Amino acid sequence: MLEPTTRIGSGRGSAPASEPVSSPGVRLAQAFEPDLMQSVRPSLEVDIRQAVTLANNEARYRQALSVYEAAYARFEAEKARPYWARVVELAAGRRGRSVASLTDSDFMNEPPPVYGGPTKPNPTDFGLPAQPREPSTIAVVRDFIAAADRLDVRYDLLRDNATDAQRAAFESRFKRRYAEVALRAGLTREQIMGVYAFETGGRGTHNMQAGLDPVTGRGRQISTALGYAQLLAANSNSVFATHGALIASRLEAEGRPEKAALVRRLQREVLAIHGRPPEWAEAQRIARTDLGRACHAANLDIDIGPHLQTVKLADTAQSYRDQARANGMPEEPIPGDVLESMNLAGIFPGFQIAHPALAERLTVNFFERDGYEANPVAARGRTAGGLRQIMRDIMGGAATRSSGYQELARHFDALE
Repeated sequence: MLEPTTRIGSGRGSAPASEPVSSPGVRLAQAFEPDLMQSVRPSLEVDIRQAVTLANNEARYRQALSVYEAAYARFEAEKARPYWARVVELAAGRRGRSVASLTDSDFMNEPPPVYGGPTKPNPTDFGLPAQPREPSTIAVVRDFIAAADRLDVRYDLLRDNATDAQRAAFESRFKRRYAEVALRAGLTREQIMGVYAFETGGRGTHNMQAGLDPVTGRGRQISTALGYAQLLAANSNSVFATHGALIASRLEAEGRPEKAALVRRLQREVLAIHGRPPEWAEAQRIARTDLGRACHAANLDIDIGPHLQTVKLADTAQSYRDQARANGMPEEPIPGDVLESMNLAGIFPGFQIAHPALAERLTVNFFERDGYEANPVAARGRTAGGLRQIMRDIMGGAATRSSGYQELARHFDALE
């Protein structure tokens, strides 16, 4: 006769009383047995203390961040934005006027206001993990090349899989061609070498992008500026629209009809957007499209790139002559630092930086806010004359001893 089996619970699946029991209630009861509680209490207490501390630190950080953001918002609304709005207003009022007609009232004579409130808190100071850096939204060289590929714009340029030897050989060829094209465009050795030294520190490569080390590739892109003269993407599509026919004719004269046809194609496509060369704000918008990026990639092409950059510099030099003539100044020579002033700040502000009568004016008058705050050579309180001196120091300083500078100089030596 079989012994009856006693079951706990009811229904199918109930376990025989003789089998181990592991129900939630039993497990909870076991967890609170005195010996077991003694073993787990220390770790529980530590976990609770850490959780409370983290919550407190998070609250303290959020409070400090809120205080900073409120203080900085007041600074922006009450001081910074009104100041920079006035700078823009004064710059617009100077445009097109002769330097002789300008007075103190046409310039901002006080440096920008400085925020002096609570500093922005750092999460690590509150025992919190560092916040990850936001990814840059600025396109880089591979983006420009990819856009050209999508539009079937075929350039002769370096690809990512190039060897070190191929890169060195391409760089040397590019520098020689750059020197040849610059001289034919009417630029001087001093002008080209000065701009190269200032813009790249004398070690820049043809595909150097602002913010990225040309040798190691490390850093963070701060703008779309590329090459020896550091053209922005907006500069590139603007040059195509304005001077595409000139570049194409020069390429044809050099026996490069395919590249000439490519330049004419890009010129047509940029002009088709507005029916005319774009204004600066329009050029900036085009620069964010595939067409604009494909135009910018032309800086990397060994045939087109040197023309694109030197035509921009030659156009800047001609703008200086026009301004000099209108202001009763000698049109020549144009020193490298004068050319770079206009390359750096723009035609009208750059000419004003270079004018001797405005040497004591604060540099804040000649830049937009973003450019001023991101550019250490502008510096708070520096004058136009001081900026030009900094440029001359850079152009004649350590940059001249860099290998890139010396290689470009050798190509000029061979051509002169």
